[in-house]
Amino acid sequence: MKEAYLRENAGTILYMGKEGNPEVSAYTNRVAGQFALPDKDEEWADSQWWPELFKKIKNVVSAAVGGWVFLWLLTWVIGWVVRGFFGIPIGHDRRVDKGKPRGNL
Repeated sequence: MKEAYLRENAGTILYMGKEGNPEVSAYTNRVAGQFALPDKDEEWADSQWWPELFKKIKNVVSAAVGGWVFLWLLTWVIGWVVRGFFGIPIGHDRRVDKGKPRGNL
């Protein structure tokens, strides 16, 4: 993989060498050392930290609540189906047989 490159005026790309090549490392270090973010852009980037954090928190909370609602609905549907097969009315833990005394159960 070729990492760093130079461009001629004609737009042709001249590759400097492979990754780990001393020329490539020197070029990368030189470019990184010369890079400076303008103050205006740095202030803008700093101002975006809290809004981006709140977006991430909102996404996590939305996923957690969505997952909880999905599991609750799945549990309710499975319970409804099972209760239907066993004849257990909603709100009861066991089937209510009419005419049969259940005692202390």
